Amino acid sequence: AKIRHCLEGARRGHHGACHTRTLEAANGAIVVAVGDEVFTHLEDYSEVTLRGTVYRFTGDLQKKVIGRLHNVAGTPTPWLSGKAVLTAAKSTDAAMKMGNLFGKHPCWGTLLLSDKRGKYRLVVE
Repeated sequence: AKIRHCLEGARRGHHGACHTRTLEAANGAIVVAVGDEVFTHLEDYSEVTLRGTVYRFTGDLQKKVIGRLHNVAGTPTPWLSGKAVLTAAKSTDAAMKMGNLFGKHPCWGTLLLSDKRGKYRLVVE
């Protein structure tokens, strides 16, 4: 009964959902319920939540970039140069492209937006 209760609490009461949850976890995005807050984050930005979707960042460079973009998100100038942000985070990518760092991450285009001209911002609302 305890195991069943835990599975139901994790929305895994039906084992058909297990495979879906495993894939979501592997891809870095998991949908969870999060009070009334739109955007939350752990102190080191290893986990960020936007409207109930959890994004996990394992690389130090990704965490630094997300943190820097979050620091300016509520300011009048939330758009930052990708090259400047990557340089400040000490990226070793010769091309200095945000797409190389985040292009395949689930946050791309939902949490992290591009103006298609080299500037990026974080969605926090």
